[in-house]
Amino acid sequence: MEFVNEANRIVIVEGKQEIGEITWAKEDGAMVINHTGVDTAHQGKGLAAQLVDRAVDFARSEGIKIVPICPYVKAKFEKDEKYQDVWKR
Repeated sequence: MEFVNEANRIVIVEGKQEIGEITWAKEDGAMVINHTGVDTAHQGKGLAAQLVDRAVDFARSEGIKIVPICPYVKAKFEKDEKYQDVWKR
């Protein structure tokens, strides 16, 4: 299993199959995260949380903020203080 960074998403690939992704659009200098999903066979393994953390790491390295419109990401941002520095409210 590997995480692959692409232009506007991070994908989890196992073998030749994509099993998860987090996607965003760039708007007004921010990352607008609009979707996080993991294949049903791989849910419950913490992969979605790893995708969020990798997207946050990317935002930090680029010095940009995140607008979490994906319900999963928004809930994580609301529950965990570690995301406050990148959250554009």
